Amino acid sequence: MPIWIPEYLTKNKTEASNDQTLYIDLPEKEQISFLQIEISVQNAAAPMLLRTIMDIIDKIEIIADGVKTIYNLEPEIASYIQFVTQNGLYPNHGFNYTPNARQTLELIIPFGRYLFDEEYMLDTGLYDSVQLRIPYTLDATYDTLATFRHSIVMWRPLEKLAPVGFIRNRAVQKETTTAAVQTIDHKLPMTYPWRYLGVRVEDTDQNITTDITNIKLNVDEGRLVPFDLRINELRDFDKIRFPETNGYKIMGALSDQTMVRGHTDYPYPRAIVSSGVRALIFKLYWAIGEQVGLNVYEATGVAVTDSHAIDMHVAGPNPHKCLTLFDGRATPFPAANFTQAKVEYEIAAYISTLHTFVQEIVKGRLS
Repeated sequence: MPIWIPEYLTKNKTEASNDQTLYIDLPEKEQISFLQIEISVQNAAAPMLLRTIMDIIDKIEIIADGVKTIYNLEPEIASYIQFVTQNGLYPNHGFNYTPNARQTLELIIPFGRYLFDEEYMLDTGLYDSVQLRIPYTLDATYDTLATFRHSIVMWRPLEKLAPVGFIRNRAVQKETTTAAVQTIDHKLPMTYPWRYLGVRVEDTDQNITTDITNIKLNVDEGRLVPFDLRINELRDFDKIRFPETNGYKIMGALSDQTMVRGHTDYPYPRAIVSSGVRALIFKLYWAIGEQVGLNVYEATGVAVTDSHAIDMHVAGPNPHKCLTLFDGRATPFPAANFTQAKVEYEIAAYISTLHTFVQEIVKGRLS
């Protein structure tokens, strides 16, 4: 078994700029199992509700030789890929939306099938340059300016190994629907085997099963149909694939009927804890899409008129409203053996944004 060594690329660095792209060159001729990223921002004095630290970051990219995409995901899907890589364990994000608190993203950017994979990792020696890029924008209404802080660690083997390739994670297509019943097709890449194929249904106030009614994976114009299923069956099997193990802790300054971002599909609270000293009564007010709210009452049963620091634990198989389309972690799909493929989404009459994304197995150097 190899010994794995963590090394800082950046260490607890606070940026003066509030609107820029971080450019971080990865070391030359290095083998990297994964990047460990911690990003944090301090909230402004006003309570945070539906805007979160994930809205600050546009995307996370890793580009080789200036043009070759090794990794390209928005932060919600990057978080979900970590969830998949860790077989259904939620990342340890610090979703604290109380005034002046510090929010934290703790992300893993994997280049293997799992952490410390000896066969699949990123070998930067195959390229002239490899660069991590993180564009972000702070907003003084919600964020304390000049508080964007980051630490980035790479994990490498002590002695060089002989990897056969790496796992590529990237967005395929992003499209916003109209409020009409329709079918939308997203074409899929066919060069490399698919290890995992998924969709994020971005709509904060509707559940996945409301936005989409049916999904079909269509290969070579119907010659092969890996599945053609109602959304219920797809979502139900994700419950089997990713049984509930842990979840997100959402801390907020909540008043009665206040809605906050829950970061998972149908964020029904599994636990509710108040850090205040008053005796309060809590009841679920609403859980829908990625939003959750509580009825907050005094011990007498009267609704509170102020806000309280309340911690809710939410969980489920579909964090950030992401859904499995094809799980090839055990047996990848040989896309190169076919000519074309597409995902056909049957959409209900709601406005949502569909993000189709893929994990691909790249042998050797990315062409």
